[in-house]
Amino acid sequence: MKPYSSCAVNCFKILGLVAMIFNLFSVFTKCKSESLSPSEEMLNKFKSISTGLWTEILKSAADDEEGEKWLKEVKGETIQEKIEQLNSELMKRWGNAFIVSDVEAGGLLAGQYDDDKNKAEVKDCVSGFAKKNVPLPLIFLNLMQRFQTGKLNSGLLLEFTARLFKEHLKQIGG
Repeated sequence: MKPYSSCAVNCFKILGLVAMIFNLFSVFTKCKSESLSPSEEMLNKFKSISTGLWTEILKSAADDEEGEKWLKEVKGETIQEKIEQLNSELMKRWGNAFIVSDVEAGGLLAGQYDDDKNKAEVKDCVSGFAKKNVPLPLIFLNLMQRFQTGKLNSGLLLEFTARLFKEHLKQIGG
């Protein structure tokens, strides 16, 4: 018997969407209410990407037995609390990847991404992960799948992925 009923799964999905909307609203409100530096604004965008990814991962985890086990291990009572916990862990472990100067942030905020460089870096990191043969966090597996299926080709998500992967590879000695 599954630990979560279909009603609970639907509740997780709805709560996940609410959490994502709440996070985007809070980021938007903070940006409008305070004058953020470009680097602070960019960090908020990276955190928003992370929130969206964790929301998707949590929604899909509720759909299978293995995912449900993982979901129970994530601290937090609500989806929002679980997302905040996962985001906090991500930023503690790999937050240095998302620290940019105001000049660099200004370019990124203007949509100036080096997609060819980022694709090459992601590809190199995926190879480096394979050589190290270490287990990867779920968010990495999600991003790798997107990259390998051609769903991650450009833009800010590719920038996020390249930065995250490079930081992790650096930390594991790759």
